Amino acid sequence: MKNKKNRYREDAYTRRARTVITIVVSCVVVAAVCIGGFLTAPHLVKFLTGASSESSQSPSPAKPASSAPAPGGLASTISSAQGATSVKIDTTGLSGYQAKFPDLYAKTPVGNFVEAQDKVIYLTFDDGPSTLTRPLLDVLEKNNVQATFFLCDQAGMDEYMPLIKEIYQQGSTCAVHSYSHDYQKIYSSVDAFLEDFEKMYKIINDQTGGHAAHIFRFPGGSNADPNAAIRKQLLPEMLRRGFLYYDWDADSQDASAAAHDANAIYQNVVSGMANGAHVFLMHNTGAKKATLEAVGKIIAYGKANGYTFKAMPENLDPFYYCFTNKIMIPALKDNAFFKPSDVMKAKYPDLFANSSSGASSTAAASSETSGDKS
Repeated sequence: MKNKKNRYREDAYTRRARTVITIVVSCVVVAAVCIGGFLTAPHLVKFLTGASSESSQSPSPAKPASSAPAPGGLASTISSAQGATSVKIDTTGLSGYQAKFPDLYAKTPVGNFVEAQDKVIYLTFDDGPSTLTRPLLDVLEKNNVQATFFLCDQAGMDEYMPLIKEIYQQGSTCAVHSYSHDYQKIYSSVDAFLEDFEKMYKIINDQTGGHAAHIFRFPGGSNADPNAAIRKQLLPEMLRRGFLYYDWDADSQDASAAAHDANAIYQNVVSGMANGAHVFLMHNTGAKKATLEAVGKIIAYGKANGYTFKAMPENLDPFYYCFTNKIMIPALKDNAFFKPSDVMKAKYPDLFANSSSGASSTAAASSETSGDKS
């Protein structure tokens, strides 16, 4: 019996000893964890916050503001190509056509205008894409040349819309010409023009991943007879939305006298180059086989004589290539998208000195006409 009591006493001692040991070990472990956590916490916090900071500061790939790369030597002056922030447009108080199509605004500012460089040629093709677009791109690719396409989606052209993506991937500019190219319809009112423009702008953005250019070309030209009734309202409205229009300073005549004569088209363009022209009007419908035939020869001549062929930048000085300075210049004053250069102001001191917001609505268009070719 005594031995049994002693055993119980020993078991009690053993249990107590184990309990004490467990408590001591637990305290040591907890203390070690706390001390280790105290020592490592700053490093852990620094690591986590640093990683978060790096993640938040890592820039996403910059998207070009236009569908074409900035031309050599001009990149530093194109603020939008450097990922400029979106222009914030206050639409409070707008009414009528200005209040419509709230998403139809250029995404980023164009920035300062620049002069065309000597012997730089901008071949522009209206009315495509078409069955001849892929062959035209082949010629451009073969010669490592980019161009500018003012695009449409006229009746029967739906199947060619995927070619817009190829134009963009080739490095050429994808810009709006018109959706329907129906003069009577699109020039019936400013609302009608905006509706038509938005359709084509969306198609180009869908095909290029959002890289429709800010530049565009009016069907027939900026002061063609069909838009005379709405011109004084339409031109400033497009500028207000951040879209800049370009005409041309040389015509290949491929929509009129030289339509089916590749040699005549070639001679017209070469003559324009010799006279210092930069922006050439050409076309890319399925009927323009003579134009396609002439392009390769034009490029060969140009390269042999020191010319360079590029896609139009979105901030090219527009006043060489339009006929409506008396409307455009007042409309650009205090415009959030465009900043006239000092050179431009020096060229037109009277127009800039007298310009003011809204003056464009009463400005007179230039009497010079562009013709109804585009």
